[in-house]
Amino acid sequence: MPAPVDVQLSRISSTVLEVSWDAPAYHSHDLITGYRIYYHTTSSSEPPPRGGDPPRGGDLTDSRWDMKDVEGPLRVTQLTGLRSNIPYTVRIRARGVDGRLGNFSEPVALKDANENASWLHLMLFFWICFFAISILCIFARLKMLPPLNSL
Repeated sequence: MPAPVDVQLSRISSTVLEVSWDAPAYHSHDLITGYRIYYHTTSSSEPPPRGGDPPRGGDLTDSRWDMKDVEGPLRVTQLTGLRSNIPYTVRIRARGVDGRLGNFSEPVALKDANENASWLHLMLFFWICFFAISILCIFARLKMLPPLNSL
């Protein structure tokens, strides 16, 4: 069975990720009874959580993946109880009516929220400095103008 496609991750909170995907291309919808989501941390400083059978093949063959089964036609789920603001990698497989799992989706990683926050803080700092300098220049220019009654 082909792999699910267009896997998307979004952080709902520091310990919750939302995972969404599209059904595999070239399949009959009545042949899919659910999906299995595999996930683990992608942080180099901490080992992935234990549990779950490992995704075989590709570059993610670690036996310490967690997994979550999603039954029925749903193509969105939330992963809860995750480590706070740690980056995660996700892969998904469709389950057929015979119970067998199909091919793995491409791995999708969600970067650490702190990486994005650092960039946003830098941009915020830049704009605050820009506006502060602009306001100082305006006040300095106003002080250099002669009073209105002297004209």
